[in-house]
Amino acid sequence: TATGSLLSVIICVIAFLILTRKEKHIAELKEECFKNAKELSKEREKISKILAEKVSLEMSGLSLAENGFNIKIHQKDLFDVDGIDVVDFVVRLNKGFDFASLKDAASGGEGSRIMLALKVVLQNADPSQLLIFDEIDTGISGNVAFKAGLKLYQVSMDTQVICITHLAQVACFFDKTYYIEKSVVNDTTVTSAKELDNRESIKQLGMLLSGNENSKASLDAAEELYSEANKEKNKLSKA
Repeated sequence: TATGSLLSVIICVIAFLILTRKEKHIAELKEECFKNAKELSKEREKISKILAEKVSLEMSGLSLAENGFNIKIHQKDLFDVDGIDVVDFVVRLNKGFDFASLKDAASGGEGSRIMLALKVVLQNADPSQLLIFDEIDTGISGNVAFKAGLKLYQVSMDTQVICITHLAQVACFFDKTYYIEKSVVNDTTVTSAKELDNRESIKQLGMLLSGNENSKASLDAAEELYSEANKEKNKLSKA
């Protein structure tokens, strides 16, 4: 009927108007999102320079090249949940080399130290009550490991730090030490944690250094390492 046809036309017109309004609203939202994404990109550019400088400074204290960290930001044509930026951390770990992507350029030990430097900087910017470092000292040893241990202790002055390590040069900065051990009880593997006193902790340092916790040489070395760590801790406390 004519009335039915008119009603159908009216419904179609209303549906068209609603759809047009929604499409316009979506377009406006997209424009606003793109505008916000560009503003976010500008802020990222500013902050990236500050972050790169601070991470580079921390890296140099961990026996890595000076000014060895940078952040590259490329803009995409379309935005997504992360904005319009593609962010890449790049590093230059040896003089005379160009910057390369962190994931391609860093060895295990270098990656561990860079991660520690990032943790230190980001902790200062956004403090946490607890940080857990699980073998962040992978691939390092000797004086470099000692510097990493000192850096971990420095972080612990502002927040609680739990560090799982197999290196005496890191463990010597302990305030409290727990010995983690696995054993089999009734055909089931059980993990236990025992808090060590100062004497037991030094014995474990000797074990980590030489594999023998009871020899005089290993205990002497452990006590010397522990003494050196305490000297560095006292310097930080007085600074």
